[in-house]
Amino acid sequence: MIDNNLITPFLSLPSLDKTIQLIVLFIGLISIYTLITFSHQTLASDVKKFLDKYLTLYHGFVFGIGLSLSGMTNPMKVLGFFDFFGKNFDPSLMCVALGAILPDLILFQYFILPNANVSSTAGKGGNSASNSYSASNSYSASSNSSVCDGKPFISSRFHLPPGAGEVDWKLIVGSLCFGLGWGLLGICPGPFVTNLSTLNVMFVFYGIGFVNGCILKFYFFDKPKSNLLK
Repeated sequence: MIDNNLITPFLSLPSLDKTIQLIVLFIGLISIYTLITFSHQTLASDVKKFLDKYLTLYHGFVFGIGLSLSGMTNPMKVLGFFDFFGKNFDPSLMCVALGAILPDLILFQYFILPNANVSSTAGKGGNSASNSYSASNSYSASSNSSVCDGKPFISSRFHLPPGAGEVDWKLIVGSLCFGLGWGLLGICPGPFVTNLSTLNVMFVFYGIGFVNGCILKFYFFDKPKSNLLK
């Protein structure tokens, strides 16, 4: 039996008490990042190494809270958004996109990518496209030295996968497959993980398909490539 919250799109404003709770929660979450921002220069190297390794847990915690508060763990939020001319149209997904994706897109394109040391990651199995991308953006590290010296506060460099900034057929086909599955079911990996505790059959079957898709990708694309490198 599926919970009614998973089959009924909703659009409502929080009460005053809930609004105050959300403000306090936001201040508490952002204070951690503020503390790191203003104290990173005085932190010991061991503390920075610890944060570089384990601060990801806090990032995931913040991301999970964001998904839950925005209602994006509800599959019908996504499906309701695509019901443009129907009675269940829910525009809240657009609010999440504008509030989260747009600022991150600007930050990623104009600070992280130009300052990222893509060449170092490309050397571990990357390709020439990645190296050329790094070379074309090597000037940015010095031009943005006033902003965190072109490096993140904690880590020694930005950690990007090989081929960052490259658009190839795998990215295009993968994006189409992702969009098709996301639009049909209203679930993506983030909400899937946050909903695992519900043991809902829909999420269980999604998880089985998701894991098998990753395995299929590994054996057909990653494993042959690793064999060639041996």
